[in-house]
Amino acid sequence: MDSSGVSHTESATITSAITSNPTTAATGVRTYTAKFSDSAYFGTQTKDIEIPKVETHNHDDGTTYIAWEDSTSVPSEVPDGADGYYLTCDVAVESSVTLSSGSSVVLDLCGHTIKPKSSKSLSNALYVMNGGSLTICDCEHETETATRHYFTKDSSTYL
Repeated sequence: MDSSGVSHTESATITSAITSNPTTAATGVRTYTAKFSDSAYFGTQTKDIEIPKVETHNHDDGTTYIAWEDSTSVPSEVPDGADGYYLTCDVAVESSVTLSSGSSVVLDLCGHTIKPKSSKSLSNALYVMNGGSLTICDCEHETETATRHYFTKDSSTYL
């Protein structure tokens, strides 16, 4: 209700973008922007929300993994300062992820799974191109006899 007692219904388009990526050492920032259809009542509004520092998961061999929280995709590269990613949830991949030549990705499943969202829309969740490498481990199910699964080929590999 405005100052004269008149009620006004307004619609807005709300978007968000990460304006500063979090790292293991510093928090990041996500900025939300609301643009209203009738700017006479409301101007564009923004709100910054702090993104927590990236949590790490360490293995006995000294490797450090950062959280992967997206339930619809897997990473295609690993950022500097990390050895790989660990999954925080099951992943239902919506589109194929291509690991290009020279890419090296390590994923710790942490008891979770990676699968296509729909078998009709996606025949392969991951595609490792010539020269790329993918290592998948699962610290939740490792035993002394368990081994990591490495996917590195001289030719392309579909998973």
